Amino acid sequence: MSFAHLHVHTTYSIFDGLSSITELFEKAESLGQPGLAITDHGFLYGVPEFMKVAEKHPSVKPVIGCEIYLAGQKKYFHLILLAKNLTGYRNLLKICSEAAVYGQYRGKPRASHEYLKQHHEGLIALSACIGGEVPSKILNDDRQGAEEAVLWYKQVFGEDFYLEVSQHKSRKPGYGTRLLDMQKTANGTVFALGEKYGIKVVATNDVHFVNAEDASAQDTLLCTSTGKLLSDKERLCYTGEEFLKSEEQMLEIFPEHPEAIANTMEVLDKIERFSIWSRPQLPQYPIPEKFKDADDALRGKVYWHLEDLGLKGNEEYEARIEKELSMIRERHCADYFLIVSDLCEKVWERGGVVGPGRGPAASLLVNYLIGITEVNPMEFGLIPERFFSYNLDILPDIDIDFNEKGQEIAAEYLAEKYGADNVARLGTYEKYSAQAAMEASFKAHGLGNKATQKCRKASKAEKLAMAEACKIEGGIRSIGVHSCGWLLSRKPIAEYVPLTLHTDSETGQEIVISQYDSHYAEDCGPVKMDLLSFPALSAAALSEPEDLNDKDTMELFAKGDTVGVPQFESEGMREFLRKVKPEKFEHLVALNALYRPGPMDRIGLFASLKNGLGKDLHFIHDDNPFTNLHKYTDETYGMIIYQEQLMSIVSGIASFSLEDLRKLRKFAGPFNIHQMIDGQWVDVLEYLGRKFVERGVDNGYDRKLLEQFWDGFVCTDKAAYLFNKSHAVCYTLTAYRLAYLKVHESALFHAVTEA
Repeated sequence: MSFAHLHVHTTYSIFDGLSSITELFEKAESLGQPGLAITDHGFLYGVPEFMKVAEKHPSVKPVIGCEIYLAGQKKYFHLILLAKNLTGYRNLLKICSEAAVYGQYRGKPRASHEYLKQHHEGLIALSACIGGEVPSKILNDDRQGAEEAVLWYKQVFGEDFYLEVSQHKSRKPGYGTRLLDMQKTANGTVFALGEKYGIKVVATNDVHFVNAEDASAQDTLLCTSTGKLLSDKERLCYTGEEFLKSEEQMLEIFPEHPEAIANTMEVLDKIERFSIWSRPQLPQYPIPEKFKDADDALRGKVYWHLEDLGLKGNEEYEARIEKELSMIRERHCADYFLIVSDLCEKVWERGGVVGPGRGPAASLLVNYLIGITEVNPMEFGLIPERFFSYNLDILPDIDIDFNEKGQEIAAEYLAEKYGADNVARLGTYEKYSAQAAMEASFKAHGLGNKATQKCRKASKAEKLAMAEACKIEGGIRSIGVHSCGWLLSRKPIAEYVPLTLHTDSETGQEIVISQYDSHYAEDCGPVKMDLLSFPALSAAALSEPEDLNDKDTMELFAKGDTVGVPQFESEGMREFLRKVKPEKFEHLVALNALYRPGPMDRIGLFASLKNGLGKDLHFIHDDNPFTNLHKYTDETYGMIIYQEQLMSIVSGIASFSLEDLRKLRKFAGPFNIHQMIDGQWVDVLEYLGRKFVERGVDNGYDRKLLEQFWDGFVCTDKAAYLFNKSHAVCYTLTAYRLAYLKVHESALFHAVTEA
C-alpha cells in the first residue's frame, strides 16, 4: 500500500495557506510518497511554480488541481477537481477562469453546475471537505439532497468521481471537538453512500502547512488574513493537524478504512504526466494576398521602406537585412514583428506617441525600417546579436514606450484587432518581505509596532513572533496587476493561462488579468507585450531637431542646464555634464550609460579622455588593446562602456556563438558562476576564457595579450557594469529632443513639461 495527498493548499491559498511548494515536494519525497497534488482555494496561481519544482523531484508525480467553489442554494460548496491529462488541465483553466471572471460572489469565484458539466472531460472530482456539497447536505440533515448530489456527480464524472473523507482531532487546548464531531458524522454517511452507490472513498488531510511544528505560524497567518489577534477566543482557527502526514499517520486516522488510503493510488494512477509549457502562441497576422507567408510579408515591408529611404542596392544595408531576416525566420516569429509594427503605426494614426525605442530592440535594422524604432543601428554600431537569444524557442522581446494616451490606444487596438478574449493584463504576486512578515506576526501576537523597534533583548513572546515571521516570509501576500504587461495569444487567453478580475486602484474599474505572473505566463503560450507609459514623450514629440549635434543644444548640456530633461536632470548628472562638456550626441549616450551605480566611477576617466589634457589619450589604458579592433571603441576614447563593444571585440577575435555571447554578457565580472556545460559543472568565465584565448591564438593574436584582456577586463567590475548601448541611445534621443525644445522653444517647453 502507498498514499498520496490529493487535497493540498500552498502559500498561493492566500487566506490560510502556509505551505512552501519546495518544502512540500521535499517532504513528500522523503516520505516515499509517489504523488502530490496542488488544490488551492478557487484559483490556480501556484500551478506554474508547482510544475517547475516538480521537475526537480521526478519520483513525485505532480497533480494539478483546485478546490473550486461551486454555486449553491445559499453561497457555495467546495469541490476538488484534479486534471487527469492535458485535456483536463485545459478544462480546469476554463472552469477557474469562468468562475473568477463571471462568477465572483463576495470575493469567491463560483462555477455553476452546468458549466462544470460542459467542461468535465479529463477531470477527476473529489467531494471535498465538510464544505463540499455532499457532506454539507449530510450535516444539514438533508440525506435525500446528499444522495441526489452523489448521483449527479456520478452521472457527470462516472468512475472519476470519488467521495472524500478527512478527520482532524485538534491539538490545540480549548479548541473543542465540534469540527471533529462534524467530520465523523459526515464521514459515516459518506462511507455508507459510497457502499450504496459503488463509489470509492479517498482519505485526505486538507493540508495547509508542511510540518506539525508549522501550525502556530499558520495560525498567525490566519490572524493576519482575518484581522484578528491570537488571543481572540472566538476567531477562526485550524486544528493544528492539517500538515503533510505520512501514510502511517493517515492509517492511524482511518484504521477501519485502509481502502480509503489505498484508493489515493488508484486516483494517482489515472493521472498522466503532461507539460503545461508551450512555444509562443502568436496570433497570425493577416497577410496580403500578394505574399505567400509572414516571412515574405515582412521582407516586402522591410525592402519597401529601404527603397523609400533611398538605400535600395546598398550592399552593407542589404547584407545586414538578410542576416536579421534569416535570424527571424529561424525563430518563426515574423508575425510578431508585423504585429508590433502594425501596433506602432495605429498608435501614431490615432493620435498617440510612440517612443524612439527601448532596450535591445533598437539593435535591429529591420525594426528601424518597419517603424518599430527610430534609431538606425547602422549609425550607432548596434548589433543584432544583442537582441536575439540563442534559444530558437524564445520569442525576442520588443518593449515599447508610449505616452499615456498612446498606451491606452495600444491596449484598445490589440483587443479590437485580435479579439478581447485573446488579450489580458498580466497579473503579479506580492510576497511577504521580511519586514512585512515581522509586522504582521507582531500585530497578530498583540505586540503592536515593536517589530520596527530595535530591541537589544527580545522577550519570549517577541522571539516566538519573529520565528513565525520567518516562516511567513516569502509567502504570497496579495495579487496585483503589472503596470505595463499585456498578454496576447492566438486563441482565447483562458486556453493557456487562467484569468481573474482585479479592481484598478485608481479608476475602480474591474479588469481581467492572468492568474499566472510574468515569470510563468509567457512560458505557457501567450506572448507578453510590454506597453510602457513614458509621459515625457508627449513633450518630446513636439521637438523636431534638424540634427543630433545642434551647437546650442550641446551648450545647454555642457552647462548642465538640464532641469526638466529626463535622464539628465539630477544634480549629480548635471555636475558630470559640466565636467565632460559634451560636444556631440555620442558623448551624451556614453554619459547616460555611465551614470549609474558601478560605472559612475569611470566618468572622471571618460571626461579626461574626451577633453584631451594635452595628450593623445587614445588607448592609453588596456580596455581594448587590440589595435585592429579599435573601431569598436573609437567613439569612447578606448574605453569599453557598452555590452555591444565587448561582444563585438570578443566575436572579432574568437567568433563566439549567440549562446556564448549571452553567457559573456550575463556573467562578465568578478564572479564564480558555475553552470552545466557539455555535461559538466564548470566556472562559466573560465570556460569562456579558455575558448577565447585558444581561438584568439589560432587567429593570430598574442596569448599573453589575450589573457591580460580577459583577466584584466572581462573578469573585473568594469565588465560587470557594461550597459546596453541600444537602450542608452534611445533614451538619450528622447532627452536630446526635450533639450532641443528647451533651447529653441523655451516657452513651449516650460508649458508642456510643467503641465
